[in-house]
Amino acid sequence: MIGFLLILLLIPHAILAKLYGSYQSENFKITNMSALYKGKYVQDIYEILGIIENIGNGTLNQIHLIATLFDKDNNLIGIDETVPVFDISKNGSNSPFKFTISTNKTLFDHFVIEIGGIESKDKD
Repeated sequence: MIGFLLILLLIPHAILAKLYGSYQSENFKITNMSALYKGKYVQDIYEILGIIENIGNGTLNQIHLIATLFDKDNNLIGIDETVPVFDISKNGSNSPFKFTISTNKTLFDHFVIEIGGIESKDKD
């Protein structure tokens, strides 16, 4: 799992972006989060990478992450969604995640990651 992130981070054409991000969640923790500038194709391409860990008390399903992108004046410039690479429905499990975002480099300043899931109602 950590090897997966290391491979992504060591790609030679990746340039660390001067962006900052935060996340909002009561049931999850994100570590090793970074934004990488990957180059320009039709638009500028960024990858937001990190490791997400389930720190909630219950079992959560259908976990997804939403990245909301802003310019320097806090104006919304984009939204993207992804899921963790591995299942993290149970407390203590973790997984890498990756967003691949097309946006305008001159506008993109910061982002917020929101994390959600549906609490399992299964009885043991």
